Amino acid sequence: MQDREMSREINLAEEYGALIRRLSGVCSATVCLDEAGNISEIHVLAGSMRSPKQVMRDVESALAATFGIQVDHRVISVAQLKQEAASMEHPALPRTEKRLKCGPIEQSSDGRRYRARVTLYDDETPYEGQAVSGSSAQAKARALVQATLEAGHRFLGRDDLFAPLSVRECDLEGISVTVVVVECPEMGPGLLVGAAQNTGDSALCTVRATLDALNRRLSMVAGAR
Repeated sequence: MQDREMSREINLAEEYGALIRRLSGVCSATVCLDEAGNISEIHVLAGSMRSPKQVMRDVESALAATFGIQVDHRVISVAQLKQEAASMEHPALPRTEKRLKCGPIEQSSDGRRYRARVTLYDDETPYEGQAVSGSSAQAKARALVQATLEAGHRFLGRDDLFAPLSVRECDLEGISVTVVVVECPEMGPGLLVGAAQNTGDSALCTVRATLDALNRRLSMVAGAR
């Protein structure tokens, strides 16, 4: 029985660590659990392009969005490398940060099917994305994420570059936020995590959180076009 519990804890710790290692800028990560199976320590080795505070927030958000776990930032330690390997791989990328801005969000439903249309702006140029889903709250949230990513695809002139992994409302440090986790397999193993504080408009918060994740990799992808 003890061996089974130990094996389960090892598997959980590895799952948590695998998720953290996929975050943008993270080189390696180790997760330790206490006797109750709760996270007691998280040790992260990260590059220098993002601050330790940003890395900690990504770790908290990713664990909350994927596993529903609220982690105290005090158990997270971040060590940074002086030189980011990625900066050596892409020396010709532009230094000017490219960011899309949120535009109109249109929603419609016939009771069974939900449709979302999201417009993003690059300066004054609009880019539109659409998605259709079921009528559950989770399905609607995922459709909003997908529509936002599709608008990003229109801007980049690419298809299926970004894929939604998770969207969830969480409580972080007493603040209600929407957290979105996005995959971008072609640009490396890292996950993109975005968050937006809930202001009463859940659709807007979901789009803003998705855009927060998307904009983390936008300049790199745009420079590689």
